Amino acid sequence: MVSYLTQLDELAPQCRKTLAVYTTALNEVKTPEWTGMTVPLMQKQCEQALRWLRGGRIGGIIVYGGTTLDLGFEAMDWTREWIQKVAPTKR
Repeated sequence: MVSYLTQLDELAPQCRKTLAVYTTALNEVKTPEWTGMTVPLMQKQCEQALRWLRGGRIGGIIVYGGTTLDLGFEAMDWTREWIQKVAPTKR
């Protein structure tokens, strides 16, 4: 299986790419509604994005939460701490 990022690299090798890391997930178990991302899934997204950033595959990371950033989702606390920890690092 070829990843979307690999496909994008093949289509636009010279373009700078920025990856959006989402803080919410659509829960469709009973009724569609937006819920907070779990901490393990948020960590997985963020760490993969950081590896790609440091490896030069992407040029930036956007943490996207829309209007949900201060709704008390526990993954947001983890994400804020993660950003503070890794923000000073260079590629």
